[in-house]
Amino acid sequence: MEIIVSDLAKLYGISNQTLHYYEDKNILHPKRNVINNYRYYESSDLKLLGTIKKYRNAEFSLQDTLSFCGYCNEQDIISQYQKQKEFLYDEIEKKHQIIRQLDDDLLLYKSYKENGTAFFTEELEGFLMFESPAKEIIFQNQDMRKEAIPWFKNILHTRASQMFYIDEDTKKISKYTYGMLASVSIVKFLNLTATENVKEIKGGNFVTSITNTSSDKTLEELLYDCMEFINDNNYKMRGRPFAKTIFAFSNNNKEHELLKQILIPVYI
Repeated sequence: MEIIVSDLAKLYGISNQTLHYYEDKNILHPKRNVINNYRYYESSDLKLLGTIKKYRNAEFSLQDTLSFCGYCNEQDIISQYQKQKEFLYDEIEKKHQIIRQLDDDLLLYKSYKENGTAFFTEELEGFLMFESPAKEIIFQNQDMRKEAIPWFKNILHTRASQMFYIDEDTKKISKYTYGMLASVSIVKFLNLTATENVKEIKGGNFVTSITNTSSDKTLEELLYDCMEFINDNNYKMRGRPFAKTIFAFSNNNKEHELLKQILIPVYI
């Protein structure tokens, strides 16, 4: 049996370029018809390509796939199957984490559209915040860059944030710092740890509000309103207020805006 390149590509749903790549790597060995100059494959190539396609469909690497095509006993195959299954479970968990993050953002956006900057009391898991030592972005600090890498390369799971310091006497914001925030479940997923630069925010009750940078009130003004809400309801702050960025977008005037959530840990 003989089959030309284009027909074989269609049969297995791969590109002509992929077949050429396999030829260049000396994996497939087509013959050439001296009359019409077409390259064609024989049944042995068809069988080999079927094996390759099977394992590539299972998302094995090409290197692992080619090991199946050589000498590979049953225990080797079972071992590779188990490893690949574990790898795919890890990939599934990564996708589930992404979906959870997208769902969280969609719920926050829906709440903002329905309730504006209204205040809510919610019971939430804890957080870790990678905090800059002053009012600067973490990556501006040379000493913190290496430690910051897992926080920045996993952004989506981690979020840009601000921590607000309140003067005990005046009850006014004395300073704020920038950082990156991750929930406890994300901390476990990414294997992040508390350090001198990474502070823990205990889980429990939080007063929250959502705003964007085009709101009638600034973030600080809304924060003061949030603190007034806490006093009016006889709650007690149990930690520093902080804010996280949900996402950035452009408004109708093509101006850059940020949707943010304020969170204040409280006892109720």
